[in-house]
Amino acid sequence: MTPNLVRFAELYNRKRDLDAEVKRVEEEMKVLEGPLMEQFASDGISSVKIGGQTVYLHSQLWAKLIVRDGEDRDAAKERALNALKAAQLEDFVEESYNSNRLSAYLRELKQQGKPMPEEFEGAIEGITQFSLRARKVD
Repeated sequence: MTPNLVRFAELYNRKRDLDAEVKRVEEEMKVLEGPLMEQFASDGISSVKIGGQTVYLHSQLWAKLIVRDGEDRDAAKERALNALKAAQLEDFVEESYNSNRLSAYLRELKQQGKPMPEEFEGAIEGITQFSLRARKVD
């Protein structure tokens, strides 16, 4: 056995262990995130400096398909595609629409102070999702 092969195997095992640890940490963070976001809201704060980091409330607008009561997802998707075409936004339409690109477009509209196209009504809505993030304090 070559030293490189032994080292590779050691690193592979270490990576597997670290991946498992990251998964456990992310699961614990997910459990803490909801109650902390509620605490941020009730305390009226958007960020806190702690442990050499700033923990802050992050929001981002995403496009979301509206599925009406009794409607299947395919019918709702078809309505959304028709709404995009009616709004002359065919560049978002492929076999489907690209939700990441559409969400970026909605964020752009919001930043410019423009409303969503009327044609989206009842088919596509903008929802704001919140999450906690951290960055190192300078």
